[in-house]
Amino acid sequence: MSDVMNELDHRGLFFLDSATNSYTEADGAAAEYGVPYARNDLFVDNSSDVSAIKAMIRKAAERAKEHGTYIIIGHCRPHTAEAFRQMVPQLEAEGIKFIYVSSLMN
Repeated sequence: MSDVMNELDHRGLFFLDSATNSYTEADGAAAEYGVPYARNDLFVDNSSDVSAIKAMIRKAAERAKEHGTYIIIGHCRPHTAEAFRQMVPQLEAEGIKFIYVSSLMN
């Protein structure tokens, strides 16, 4: 992780931890090198069912309302795109804003 963070630091980039497991060394390494760091809060498309993905997006939206921000990851898949196509207008009407994760970095 040191090599990765050193390179990110030199390039002025940030690190988004996908959090595929509960253990990570990335947060400590990012802090050591002063690299802005963020961590995924929820994968929304562990299922390929559009309704299930929409339910996960809804869950993320409710958590965003509660916490102020919430980072989610969805994959570039047709069912995921369809779920977002259906959900984004609804959520925006509720005041949810979709932003680039880079805007959360210090």
